Amino acid sequence: MTMPSSQAHHLGDFLALVYSKGVLLWSEQGQLRFKAPKGALSAQEMAQLKASKGEIITFLANDTAPLTHTQLEYWNFHRLGERATSRQLASVTRITGRLRLDALRRSVAELVHHHAALRTRVIVRNGAPVQVVNAKEACDVEVTDLSMQPAAQQQLEIPRLIEETLMRPIKVDVDILFATRLLKLSDREHILIVAMNHIISDAHSMGVLLRDLFTAYAQIIQARPIRLPTVGVQLNEYASRQKRGQVSWLEQHGAYWNERLAGCRHLKFPDDPPSSPAEGWSRVPLRIGAALKGQLAQWCRNHRTTLVLTMAAVYAGLVLRWCDETDTVVQFQSDGRFDPDIENTVGYFATALFLRVQLPEQATFVDLMRQVTQEYCNAYEHADFSYLGSQTPRPDFTCNTAFNWVPLAGQMDLDLAALQGTDDALGLQALPVPNPELRRLDHDHEPSVVLFEVGDEVLGYLCFPLWRFSVAGMEHFGRNFLTFLQTLLIQPERRVTDVILSRC
Repeated sequence: MTMPSSQAHHLGDFLALVYSKGVLLWSEQGQLRFKAPKGALSAQEMAQLKASKGEIITFLANDTAPLTHTQLEYWNFHRLGERATSRQLASVTRITGRLRLDALRRSVAELVHHHAALRTRVIVRNGAPVQVVNAKEACDVEVTDLSMQPAAQQQLEIPRLIEETLMRPIKVDVDILFATRLLKLSDREHILIVAMNHIISDAHSMGVLLRDLFTAYAQIIQARPIRLPTVGVQLNEYASRQKRGQVSWLEQHGAYWNERLAGCRHLKFPDDPPSSPAEGWSRVPLRIGAALKGQLAQWCRNHRTTLVLTMAAVYAGLVLRWCDETDTVVQFQSDGRFDPDIENTVGYFATALFLRVQLPEQATFVDLMRQVTQEYCNAYEHADFSYLGSQTPRPDFTCNTAFNWVPLAGQMDLDLAALQGTDDALGLQALPVPNPELRRLDHDHEPSVVLFEVGDEVLGYLCFPLWRFSVAGMEHFGRNFLTFLQTLLIQPERRVTDVILSRC
């Protein structure tokens, strides 16, 4: 039985209040269960909770969904059912001009209403994690005023406050997984921090969110109705759809992956421990300058391929040479937006395409390119949407190296042209986001590469565990990557095994 919308709305308001006090609600064998901090609920609220238990059980049953395969992989890998986490996925934007705080707050409220993922928590029900979407969620903009501090002190405080925002401990079953914080430097200069836990978002979603945030802001300033791009399918709806289609997917694609990945294993890089091993992960920068990028782009046009696939193929070849192997699985990270219904959805859809790459002794760079291109096409056609990675235990090859190309660093173009020429015009500048989470990572994964286009260049980094690899060793690996790219341009018919590696 479905409750009337007015009753559901009233109950949703009450549950939003309850959740804001850190109360966890779930149903178990037809009974309402809850866990609350001591003294969190008043006697009147406790009475309302008991009086509404039947409606709450119905509400919870109608407002939960399974996790997507990608979410479940993340849940298992980070053991979110056992320990606290943080809002580590973030963007930082410098805003210049007259910022209207009231309009920004309304814009954030509109985002939370528009995207169900921002109102989502993850709880354990009957031994399995599920996502619960609250009807409403109170999510204000936290403001920190630094305007009275000298500029030098501000520059010290900004990175500290960014890290503080990102690393605040949260629990995915109780706390709000989305947060915004505004640092006021002066009346005409602010820094906006938007942070989310990864289980509800990915890099593409951050672009969607920022686009919608500033679109709503401009419409509010102009006293226009707020009209944001339509969300075809919300994250929880997509998860339910994926669950319903799982049997059909296995019938169509399961045999392909069983055959294609048979015998694949975890390919470990040769250990290169630093003199003083440390905890966590670090990264070394990569830079493909304008000249080299331009030459590669022209080569790709001549050979009717893409810059992304070319770099992925060269990276795969280097990994096999570096590890002195002839067969591996490389994870090609994709945004997972294969369904047009989720183009404007905030959620965690990013997934790996598993490319099995083999390097016979006679293989040239052109041969390698053709092989990786075909593997990519096959993996895309049979995309598993993280089904393999969500299994327990997960396959060994899911610890292998990954190639991640992030278009425009995961950001969409932000258009505030409608405010130009007015007193409310704003300037927006994306700032580098530190990743303090790296310092405490303990995953036994192989080094991986992340690349993104910035103007005429390609920038990025190699990410690696500090207890297994030295910075110098990873810098040498990065230089070999550039050498392999240059060899592709000059001698595309050269055998990959003939290129001499430079090691420490």
